[in-house]
Amino acid sequence: MTNHLIIEDLSYLQQISESNTVVAGNAFAGTTTFTATGTGYAFAGATGLALGQLTYTNTQTQAKVIQYCPELTVSTADAFATAYASSGNHIASSSSLNTSTSFSFNSSSNFKTSIGS
Repeated sequence: MTNHLIIEDLSYLQQISESNTVVAGNAFAGTTTFTATGTGYAFAGATGLALGQLTYTNTQTQAKVIQYCPELTVSTADAFATAYASSGNHIASSSSLNTSTSFSFNSSSNFKTSIGS
């Protein structure tokens, strides 16, 4: 007996992105993050921009694909960005966070599927 599970037409799945912009007087802070995962790949990106007299930005990304065994592959992507700006008594702060995870299952009985973004 052979079991089949076929999942098709997932073209509507896209990368996940987030963007935040804050303007306060002469202070500006903006962040953008994006992640995308699928069978055998993982992407993560982050940007931060701060304009003012005192500024701070921090971005962190991690993307990995782990094959736990021939039947199971897990793809994960994380992105974080923060930005801070102050000018006089004006303060602008922005942060963005994104996470994507995909699971891919294969078996010797012709069963294959992917779950995730």
